[in-house]
Amino acid sequence: MKHLALLLIAALVLTMLPVSSVEASPDETIIPLSWHAEYFDNQYLIGPPMVVREEGALNHNWGTNAPFDNIPADYFTARWATRPMLDAGTYRFSVTADDSVKVTVDYINVFIDTINNPQPGDTLTATFDLTAGSHYFQVDYRERTGNASISATLEILDGEGVPPLPATPAAYVTAFSLRLRSGPGLTFRILGHESRDTIVDLIGRNDDATWAQVTVPDGTTGWMGAAWLDPNVDLTTLPVVTVEAPDRDIPENVPPLPATPAAYVTAHSLRVRSGPGLNFTILGQEPENTIVHLTGRNADATWVQVTVPDGITGWMGAVWLDPNVDLTTLPVVTTDIPDDETPDLPTDDQQIGLVTAFALTIRSEPDISGEVLGFVTRFTPLTLVGRNAAGTWLMIVREDDSTGWVSAAWVLSASNIFALPVIST
Repeated sequence: MKHLALLLIAALVLTMLPVSSVEASPDETIIPLSWHAEYFDNQYLIGPPMVVREEGALNHNWGTNAPFDNIPADYFTARWATRPMLDAGTYRFSVTADDSVKVTVDYINVFIDTINNPQPGDTLTATFDLTAGSHYFQVDYRERTGNASISATLEILDGEGVPPLPATPAAYVTAFSLRLRSGPGLTFRILGHESRDTIVDLIGRNDDATWAQVTVPDGTTGWMGAAWLDPNVDLTTLPVVTVEAPDRDIPENVPPLPATPAAYVTAHSLRVRSGPGLNFTILGQEPENTIVHLTGRNADATWVQVTVPDGITGWMGAVWLDPNVDLTTLPVVTTDIPDDETPDLPTDDQQIGLVTAFALTIRSEPDISGEVLGFVTRFTPLTLVGRNAAGTWLMIVREDDSTGWVSAAWVLSASNIFALPVIST
């Protein structure tokens, strides 16, 4: 309960960001913003911030100096947050950082992200539509070595509107922020992001037209999920383009895999869990190119039982492993559904869950295609009344007594969610 109390205090701190009404002057499109700033003496935005203060603008050039006496000149991070009241319209967020930066709008929409692929000195922009009201902006910054600087602005683009699609094959991006990948699948490298209403040129498709090969405005060619494009042609009329999965670039200092069943971690940071599913406890995480030993798998080989370098045995998602064996040749290992690995939470006659995501979407159906009904923020308690057969989605009771669905991966429950009745298959 002490742990829960600390979490609830953290939630209150998050909601205490000042809300101010701001507008551009008649001859200026730049929106003035005040920022709540937190500085950390590590690369991961973890632990209590060493410096907390309010800043009238996000514009810093520290050079090779440390930003504060208790913050190092290299390998530090910072986070800025603001929640202005804005008019409805189209906005452009611009940021220039040395080394890397991530921009999130309204908790879940990541428009710019170079945290793991720095673009020092480049001015990055994202254009998006916002409704009238309060909107949350968060800027995360990481400095490695050398010069350190960051500046950011928000401007309104009144009157510019969205241009029509050209006569050639093209499409609008319909997602708030859509990833551009090097190939037609989630395992391919992320090349960038494009915001809603961006026009992309269509070049080709994969076999089943679930991915489209596109060229984005800066000239980069890559692949986007077809479900998030609004094209002016039938995608099945585009030529089929075959892309082989690229060989991974393994650094010279990484040793080869042993002769026994093993794999490299291919994700930037991959979690180790106590069982084969997102509802199991996180035991730790391993960085890219870590060698893990393979000891088993679940029935469909989507999760692999591994032993990591420090000797811990747990489970990793198979899609993020590069193994030296066919995973289906590993022995099937069964794991009981966890029912006692969660911290103490308040309980009553109904199951209670706690939101662990920064902002969790409530949908009308247990699927990402379901209509968005609203959002709940981190540490919000939820009343759980049902689940789908797989236990990947949970039905909740909302404040108005209506029901909705949330992803089980982002809900912490003191009880076994598989004891809930199956509402949907």
